[in-house]
Amino acid sequence: MMKEGTMSEDDFIEEAKVMTKLQHPNLVQLYGVCSKHRPIYIVTEYMKHGSLLNYLRRHETTLIGNMGLLLDMCIQVSKGMAYLERHNYIHRDLAARNCLVGSGKCCESGRFRCAYVGSVHLRQNALRPPKEYWKLLNVFNAVMKNAGLMDLKIVHHSVCLKSNLL
Repeated sequence: MMKEGTMSEDDFIEEAKVMTKLQHPNLVQLYGVCSKHRPIYIVTEYMKHGSLLNYLRRHETTLIGNMGLLLDMCIQVSKGMAYLERHNYIHRDLAARNCLVGSGKCCESGRFRCAYVGSVHLRQNALRPPKEYWKLLNVFNAVMKNAGLMDLKIVHHSVCLKSNLL
C-alpha cells in the first residue's frame, strides 16, 4: 500500500511503469499496481523471509558462523545494484530494511515495500555516485547498517581486502 504523502500518485505510477521493465534475479519483481481505488496497492513477488534487517536480527547467532552465506548475500545485493547502474538507475536508499530475503535465501533489493514506499527511489539520469560507491564493502556496510553485526563487518572487510574486492 502506498503511504499517504510519500510522493504524488502520478509520480508513483510513472515510476512503477519503469520498474516493471527492470528484471534481474537480485531485484524484487514488481508485477503491477492496483490504483482503481484508494489507497494504491502494489503487487510484487513473494519474499518468504521478509526484510534482510529482520532476517539478520532473527538469525544473528547462526549467521555469525556462516561467513560464506553473509558474503553471498552481499554479492547478490551488489549484483542487483550493478544491474541498476548498467541501466542508468541508482537505488538511493540501499539499506538492510529495503532488501528482501526469499525462500532460497536469495537477497533482493526491494524496489517497493509497503512500509517504505517513497523512501526507495529509482531515478534515471540522476546524479551518479562515484564508482567506489558500488564496491562490495560499501554495499555490505549499507546492508548491515543497524543490523547489530559490527564484528562481521570487520571480518568481511578483511575478507574483501584479502580477496582484492575493494
